[in-house]
Amino acid sequence: MAYIVIVDDSPVNALPLGRLLKYSGHEVDCLLRSDHAVESLREHKPDLVLLDVGMPDVDGIELLEQIRHDDTVKDVKVIMYSALSDQRVVDRATELGAKDYLLKGGGWEELLHRIEAHLPEGVDRH
Repeated sequence: MAYIVIVDDSPVNALPLGRLLKYSGHEVDCLLRSDHAVESLREHKPDLVLLDVGMPDVDGIELLEQIRHDDTVKDVKVIMYSALSDQRVVDRATELGAKDYLLKGGGWEELLHRIEAHLPEGVDRH
């Protein structure tokens, strides 16, 4: 079982994804505000973070920059996910060490497969 944190300001997106991951045997927390996410990640140290790109307080790219500059959580695996497929955003996320960039609205099975492919070694995937 992995501990996964979803950071997404939209409960319509975050909660179904959280349920899917919980149903698959993972422990999941959903943060619906990005402005205090780094503090929460420091406290809980997840195995993986799913990070929405378009958020009002602190957008996903800015939050990823904050994560990468924080000594406590800079090495956490991050997957970006968004409804937008802007190549500049994908490239910037990759430069900042995002492991993948997933589009919202894809199939649940594919989404789960790609998330689980990025779980750290030694973490039970189911």
